[in-house]
Amino acid sequence: MNEMLSNPVVSLLVGLLLAEGTEIAPWMARRVLHTAARRLGSPEATTRYEEEWLALLEERPGKLLKLILAINILLFATPRLRRSYRAKGQAISKKRKLGPVFQADALLQRIREDHAFLLDPDLGSWEVLRIRRERSKHDILALVSMSMFFVASNAYFLAAHDFIHLVPWAFWAVSVAAGMTGAMSILILMLGFRTRTYTILIQHTSGPRIDVTRVSLYKYTWPYLLKMAFT
Repeated sequence: MNEMLSNPVVSLLVGLLLAEGTEIAPWMARRVLHTAARRLGSPEATTRYEEEWLALLEERPGKLLKLILAINILLFATPRLRRSYRAKGQAISKKRKLGPVFQADALLQRIREDHAFLLDPDLGSWEVLRIRRERSKHDILALVSMSMFFVASNAYFLAAHDFIHLVPWAFWAVSVAAGMTGAMSILILMLGFRTRTYTILIQHTSGPRIDVTRVSLYKYTWPYLLKMAFT
């Protein structure tokens, strides 16, 4: 081994390899950081951290030290950040899954059902002027049930604290009425959200206006409604 290293040709080749390796170390470091940033799994995070890491790389003295820094980021910092962004993405995805879903084609579907004969095939010629929520039977039922709940719950509170006197069967009836009307109010409100529709006023560039009724702009999931009712 010593004889090989003492060979002038081998020594020259080793020296050239070390020199070239040192020269390309900064370029390799930048490529490693680019790969590390792309492994984060988020476009925003990729852009942000690649810029930060490249700025940090420029501040690091030496050439081989730059490559060592880049490898250290790839092996240790990237997996931790990747797990963090993946967990955050799953939380956002779960929240969106529970939340109301905007139905982009709802307006177009209602137009095709009731006003197709009036419409210009070019939908870009129409603009939305006004969106108004439609009243439904659930609004009236919710108002009635909440009024009944208010009366029953107040009677229960007054009787429980001896402000008024009720015979046992009347007190029991009031407590049952308060519980049933409360549950009914929540159920009616949830059904109202599920069936909520809108009237949308659209206008053509040439002047005519059309009121498109019964447009279901949002779709509410039951888990979202339950969460909204009890939080």
